[in-house]
Amino acid sequence: MTTNYTVNYTTNYLVAAIADRMMAEEALVSLRREDIPDRTTVILGKGFKTLEEYSLPDPVESTWKRLRWTATWLAPFGFLGGMGFNVVTGLNTFPWAGDGGNILIGGVLGAIGGTMGSILASDGWLVILSGKRSMTHRQRIEAGQYLVVVKGSETLIRRATKALLKYETLSLENYPE
Repeated sequence: MTTNYTVNYTTNYLVAAIADRMMAEEALVSLRREDIPDRTTVILGKGFKTLEEYSLPDPVESTWKRLRWTATWLAPFGFLGGMGFNVVTGLNTFPWAGDGGNILIGGVLGAIGGTMGSILASDGWLVILSGKRSMTHRQRIEAGQYLVVVKGSETLIRRATKALLKYETLSLENYPE
């Protein structure tokens, strides 16, 4: 009997938002001292590489895109499901609305449920509830902040995280490519 093992070599990003240019440069030097290879690190911001040059995927933007896509599908299915549920069960929750009105109200409530499901399915609730942390990379750079980015394996990201925790970062986020 042979067993096939799949090794997953996912690339991760560690993005530290730092308010000061000098501190961002110090953080990069600290990463070099921790033997983090030069080819895996970069500073994005004024005077350094731009987002277009580095093509860093933004988790906030991709979450909003995923939220819109899932809502596009789940809200109409929720509407049809709500109407179908009302027809099958024969609920008369709102007697003043009549049979057709109750079916329509069931559809609207199903669409609301589908939209809520799309928020949960796309992790949109994390972005909605995170407030100021949900700034996109572009917004951070436009606000004059610098992004110190490390791209590599989980082990490399763990080492880089330990090195960057010594600095006052506005945010320190780790996410897969």
